[in-house]
Amino acid sequence: MSIKLLLRYFFIMVLAPGCKTKDDFISASNSLADKQKYKEAIIVLDKAIRKYPTFREAYLNRGLCYEELKDYNSAIASYQGLLKIDNKNAAAFYHMGTCKYDQNRFQEAIDHYTSALQTKGYDTSGKSSFILNWKRNGLNEDGKFDIPGDEIFFQRGLAFYQLDKFNSAYKDFSSCLNNNFRVTDAHYMIALCYYESGNKEKACLELDKAIFFGDSLSIKKKQAICADATN
Repeated sequence: MSIKLLLRYFFIMVLAPGCKTKDDFISASNSLADKQKYKEAIIVLDKAIRKYPTFREAYLNRGLCYEELKDYNSAIASYQGLLKIDNKNAAAFYHMGTCKYDQNRFQEAIDHYTSALQTKGYDTSGKSSFILNWKRNGLNEDGKFDIPGDEIFFQRGLAFYQLDKFNSAYKDFSSCLNNNFRVTDAHYMIALCYYESGNKEKACLELDKAIFFGDSLSIKKKQAICADATN
């Protein structure tokens, strides 16, 4: 047996000596994660998954720990493991999207965010963003794996913006505004979409709306781009 493997077993015995139930493993790993000991938390969650192969929360939390370490490929692998158990898990799709976004793989991020929305029953055909037939997944009744639809729309909007798909980004940010979600940030991003599309006047109007809520970033942006705009 290699030294690396021996050390791994040693850490498991030290970090999770009394873990027997799922709650024990989650409590132990959360305690480590709260101290930013993500590698150690992952070791505990690995043991949890070996003992409980369909332990969905362990897969999710392990992925989050890998994200904190910026090990995005390992995080994605953990979320994929969760999807093998629960193929309509919105949180798994969402966090795969955030990993792809952080890797600057924006179209893949969009695809995962769209899958997350679809699992929640949203119409992603482009005609509307209304929920068609939403119901919480049977496996997800405790809500631990639910991601608010507005949060997914906002993050997808950011990915669209990175690809210069300003019309699609505008639609996602507008959906957030319609639900009073991250209103200041949504106005700011809509302003950027207008500006990049060549409509400085509307961009400045949107910045004014963000400034109304006290957004200092919008104040700086307006000073930079709106000096010659008609308001």
